[in-house]
Amino acid sequence: MPRVEFHPSGKVAQVGSQTALLDAARQAGVEIETPCGGEGTCGECVVRIVSGEVESRSPGTLPQAAIAEGCVLACATRLLDDDLSVEVIAQAGIEGGKFASENEMHLVRQELLPKQRDFDPLAFKLRLEVAPPQLESGWSDLDRLTRALQRDLGNQPVEYPLPCIRKVADCLRTAGGQVTATIVRDSGRLHVINIEPGDTTLRHYAVAIDVGTTTIAVQLIDLAASKSLRPGVTTTARSPAGWT
Repeated sequence: MPRVEFHPSGKVAQVGSQTALLDAARQAGVEIETPCGGEGTCGECVVRIVSGEVESRSPGTLPQAAIAEGCVLACATRLLDDDLSVEVIAQAGIEGGKFASENEMHLVRQELLPKQRDFDPLAFKLRLEVAPPQLESGWSDLDRLTRALQRDLGNQPVEYPLPCIRKVADCLRTAGGQVTATIVRDSGRLHVINIEPGDTTLRHYAVAIDVGTTTIAVQLIDLAASKSLRPGVTTTARSPAGWT
């Protein structure tokens, strides 16, 4: 009967050949999360085979980079006759709510990311050339900024929070009327959430956060280039017992 040792806990199970690796973990008292019920669809039960041979049907779920490092899904893997040494990647994050290292998790499937033509972020940046002030017009700095926005985006109502309004005058004068507005469209209105002097359209980032039942995954996105800054890698934190 093959002997299976799980790390970092050091717990051991002695089970028969063709036993599911997930069942071997349960027999050893090792906790491995399976939100999908062991169907192999959620990708949460990732473990790494340190030594020994197994029979696995994980390749359809895990990216090649993870497979090359010996990662498999515990629910989709069966033991052969070899003794095994298994690193439980998820468990390293569960204990104490620690962050798993980047090299431990490879769960972002690139085919699920939007193509360039489909990329439509909630917030976008727009460079504007705002007309200089003219004494006879009577337009305030905010009036001229609003007209520039409506000129480029259509005659829609524009709303500004107070912190943006306070920045308008300085921003317009810093770069000779060239500013970059960060805008959110909502219900036929333009919500200006930030104003910066000059052209900062190439510096536009967002954080994508996926809050699951046991895992919080965070990804940094370059909105200007419409791509993840860490392709194929997610830094993941597991919730310790007692978190809700």
